[in-house]
Amino acid sequence: MSSGGKLRFMSWNSNGLKSKISRVRSEIEKQECHVVFLQETHSNEDLEKLEDWKSIYTKQTSPNTGVAILIRKDIFDESCYTVERDHDGCYIVVKCTLKGQLFTLVSLYNPPANTRPLIKLRNVIEKNADSILLIGGDFNTTLNPYLDRNSKTKNKQHLSLNPVVEVFMTSFHLVDVWRRFHPTECEFTYKSSKRPGKAVKSRLDYLFVPEESMHYIKTCEISKEECCSDHQPVLFEIWMSKEESKKPEFCDYPFTGEWLRYKSIYQTKHDWTKNPHTPPVMKEEIEKAVESLAVNQKQDDRPDCIPLSFYVNNLYNLIPDLCAFCNNILQQPVNIPESFNEAFKVSETYYRFNVDYLILATVMARRLHDHLESHSVEYTDDRKKENKAVLFTFKEQPIKVSWSVLRKFLAKEMDKVKTTPPIPDTYLIDIFYRVLKNSSCGKYKLLCWGCPLTPVLMTLCLKCIANEMIEMVQDQTSKIFISRENVVVRFSLDFDKELNNLKEKYIFVECKLVDECKPIDANPSEDLR
Repeated sequence: MSSGGKLRFMSWNSNGLKSKISRVRSEIEKQECHVVFLQETHSNEDLEKLEDWKSIYTKQTSPNTGVAILIRKDIFDESCYTVERDHDGCYIVVKCTLKGQLFTLVSLYNPPANTRPLIKLRNVIEKNADSILLIGGDFNTTLNPYLDRNSKTKNKQHLSLNPVVEVFMTSFHLVDVWRRFHPTECEFTYKSSKRPGKAVKSRLDYLFVPEESMHYIKTCEISKEECCSDHQPVLFEIWMSKEESKKPEFCDYPFTGEWLRYKSIYQTKHDWTKNPHTPPVMKEEIEKAVESLAVNQKQDDRPDCIPLSFYVNNLYNLIPDLCAFCNNILQQPVNIPESFNEAFKVSETYYRFNVDYLILATVMARRLHDHLESHSVEYTDDRKKENKAVLFTFKEQPIKVSWSVLRKFLAKEMDKVKTTPPIPDTYLIDIFYRVLKNSSCGKYKLLCWGCPLTPVLMTLCLKCIANEMIEMVQDQTSKIFISRENVVVRFSLDFDKELNNLKEKYIFVECKLVDECKPIDANPSEDLR
């Protein structure tokens, strides 16, 4: 980065602007923000009254939508920026330079039970996003109904949008930033006003950031102060420091010959029909993997000095060799060089890997993710008083898991009925051994942020530990709900002894009652939103 410093952002559903622009201005100034994502503005003309701000907004006919992005004029480069607007006022995408750093900023309002905006926005981001992508908005769904709502009943609108949001997040390796910073907490951004004293609260407003940009985010909080909306602002800070990036060696090469000579591990090709149980990696999987990573093309400082932009610009020529390499690994044992999983340690929890590593890890992660999804259950609303839900998550990052434990969990999944595409046979377990990084002492495998396999392997570990507890309790009515970075199990039988035993066995996992995560007043009697 050419310059450093702190940037403070706010994402907020203001629930209209007309007749309260002065109060909106006061809220923004009180939070001392540099950039503001606004949703459900309804009418945007009044934003021109904010003299110190560059106001970029949608012009829609619907009175119930409208989004905007406000940027302080003293940090905004007026001479160079691009804008993509949704004609229905559901999203706006601004690519601009702030303090010398390129950003792609997105403000989204997703109307209840409407899947169209996210599908359209996904296409826009694929074509336009670059460098640091920040997505703030009201998604009108909860990612984890147990933690992100205080109502005990189903919300059909939330459940209909949830799968679309999950696909959207997976497409770009997006992180729910607030949940990453607060893995076991329950806070809400929306409060219904229909029944004072029995208000239903939900966390509907999110900040999403690609995993590769997550290390820039230093804080993320939900404001607890009174404001002039039924939604609370989500506040976050980015700290940018000067980084000396290596000059990419291959960014000027239009052909793949030099790259192939450098990447000698790609030169040996094998017949992938030798193992018919494992479907070959197809070019579509490679294309999707590269597309999901493409929002980070400016992240040039890789261990091998080959930037993502090289793969994007030369993808057509590279695909045959990338497919061959992935199939070499997934179809039969090969000797993977130790340097293959080398990475820059950007922070205590985040590593930046080479692009070819990320492509293979993404393919493996998506296959394993499809398998886990096929064995998950839908959220149920059977929260009877005698039932209790237990949250399983990890205590600290990066996650250190002994290979014997991880291997046991992988083997359990291999025994299950295969899905399409299936998890390859047992030998693939050893591929995980070679692909994952070791801890400094060599005793553990690191599930570190920056590796596409980390989220899905976290889910695998938590799911297996939850299943182990179900077997210990012998509760045939228990159900597992799989969410991002945590798992919830609902029991109808007592389990205190089994829970304590599990905590002692898996010291890297935090297990606690969901009710212990929630505020004292989180007990409404009916569902409003």
